[in-house]
This record gives sequence, structure tokens and C-alpha cells, in this order.
Amino acid sequence: MPITRRTLLRAASLIPLVAGDVAAQPNAVPARAVALDWASSETLLSLGVAPIAITERDRFLSANPAFAARAPIHDLGAPWEPNLELIDALAPSIIYTSSYTKMVEPQLRRISNVVVTDLHGGRRGQLARCADFARTVVTAFPGLADGSLLAAMEQTLARNRAVLSAPRHPPVLCVYLHSNGRFANVFGSNSFAGNVVAHVGLANAWVAPTNSNGFDYVGIEKLAAISSARMLVLGDGAKTERALKTLKTSALWNAIPAVKAGEVRLFPDVAMYGALPTAVRFSQMLVDEFAREKPDAG
Repeated sequence: MPITRRTLLRAASLIPLVAGDVAAQPNAVPARAVALDWASSETLLSLGVAPIAITERDRFLSANPAFAARAPIHDLGAPWEPNLELIDALAPSIIYTSSYTKMVEPQLRRISNVVVTDLHGGRRGQLARCADFARTVVTAFPGLADGSLLAAMEQTLARNRAVLSAPRHPPVLCVYLHSNGRFANVFGSNSFAGNVVAHVGLANAWVAPTNSNGFDYVGIEKLAAISSARMLVLGDGAKTERALKTLKTSALWNAIPAVKAGEVRLFPDVAMYGALPTAVRFSQMLVDEFAREKPDAG
């Protein structure tokens, strides 16, 4: 199945699976929550909770356009160097963050209650932790967070796992291409993407050692060693478009077995460190990609 405009438009429409319901409530009262990582931001918004501020707001909303209609959200700048003065002035009731803001955690704790999420980190069980975090959001914001949206996401994940439970689908090679087209992140079984791939019953073609986040940073020539796999390019907007344009004439790229066989698929806007909504959307993309194919009986 080649990459077609129709395929891309269909995949892009899945951002995120429940976001249409969320975006339809633009006048919802914002919660006094601040989110310093995208996983927290997308979890809050997917459950109908509009935080008062997030990091990299414009880039986040560009990658998640279904959330753009929500109540105005302040921009806190880069996640590793958030605007502490603005956070203090906003007087949040809770601050969601992750381990990469450890250096400013003492200052954050002087402002408000801090919740450090534990959603990633190159290990199995990431989907369970993402779902657990979503449940804590529902509990923390009664009357704002919509538990039915969480239930719908969990039901979709369960359904998608059942759809692809048959064996013998081709293994998948999940990659993130850097904008110069020369290097890629390749996701192993303990990455966020690898967790979703395993959840729906597909085999991961990348079995080499990975870093603490479950992926390996390699030159694209390393991908030529992987045969009989379908390559899934996790898209990051214009960066990925530039990379793919550059790679069209690359001898290294065109020597990769999946490229030569026409087995490359672009999955738009799948975050490397996503949360439950991204996992649901990615699993749906995998179902759309593989469910129509007859599994190899051999």
C-alpha cells in the first residue's frame, strides 16, 4: 500500500482520536493546572481539562490542531527552562512535569504542588502508566475531566489489540528521521512507540541495544541491515517532510530493503514521548495499516 495523499489525510484526521469531542467545548473553564511536558498537556486536554499554561504552546498546538479551539493557554517557553515568573504569577493549583525539569523542581515546589509524571524511560508498561496518569487527572479535576473520554480511549486500545492479535504480520521498523535525512532514531521494544507496537501484537524489527529511552540514534545506513520489515516513519511535521525530500535521491536511503520494496509508511505527528491519546491514535494507525491485510500463514 503506497503512501497516497488520501492515506495521509486519513491518518492526520486521527489527531487525537477523542480530540473532536474535546475541541467542541471551547468555552470550558480552564483548570488551574500548568503542564511542563507534552505528555501531561495532551492528557489534560484530551480529557476536557484546559491547563492555564503549557510549554512550547505554539509548537504543541501545531502538532495537535484539534486542541487549538480550547480556552486561551499561556506559553511558558522551553520545557527545560520554563518561565518561572509567569508560573508564579498564574498561581496554579498543580504543576505537572517530568524528570527533565529536575533542575528547576525546587523552585516549582515553592510555587505550588508538583506532580512528576513517570510515563516513559525505556521500559515496558508505558501504556499502563499513561492510563494510570489519565485516571489521576480525572480524579484531580472532578466536574472538568471527562471520565467517559478516558473509558473510550481504553476501549479503543483493547479493541485494536484484538484486531491485530493474529500472528505473521510483517515486523515493523519505527523510525524518526532527523531533518538532514542523514540520521534517525530507531525505536526498540522498550520505547513508547515500541510499547504500542507490542500492545497491538506486532513484532519489532529493531532488536539491537537502545538507550535509556528505548531508542537508538543511528546513521540511516544502519537501517539497510533490516530486511523483511515495514518501515513506519513517525512524522514530525516540516522536519520529516524535509528529510523525506532530501532522501529521495540518497543512495543510502534507497539501499534500505524496506525502501526498495515500497514498504515505507508515513504516520503523521506521532510524538516520541506521547501519552495515552497518542498511544490510541498510533494504535489506530497500525490497525488501519495492517488489519486489511491477510496475515502470512507461513
